Amino acid sequence: MTLHRTMEPLCISQRVESCDGQYLGRVSEVWPDAGVGEAWGAIGAQPIAGADSADPTQFAFSEAMPGEGESYFRLETAGHDLFVPMSYVDAVRDQKVVLSLAAADVPAMQWDIRPDFLANHHVPDSGAPSHRA
Repeated sequence: MTLHRTMEPLCISQRVESCDGQYLGRVSEVWPDAGVGEAWGAIGAQPIAGADSADPTQFAFSEAMPGEGESYFRLETAGHDLFVPMSYVDAVRDQKVVLSLAAADVPAMQWDIRPDFLANHHVPDSGAPSHRA
């Protein structure tokens, strides 16, 4: 999936919906290009599944890590916050963010896991414009 670079920027408090029109929550924080500084370990990539000699202390990899340069936003929901990669934003229109997947598919994305680089490094407030009244 590709991020549409010409879309409107995300704003705090914007409504977020799935592609099937289901309300998911609201944008509460935005981190543009937050994944740029991520680390993949001393020798580069994640250990191969089943490898006997992989030293996990040499890797900063987790399933929650994005590709380099990925932007994220925090989706505030009724139950818990989700950390959504911007590559899943299909459109921003009419003060609404529309994701590229259906509401039923969101739980399988494991976006409730805070990406390592956000947990281990200080990421300044996004400075995203607010549309709160």
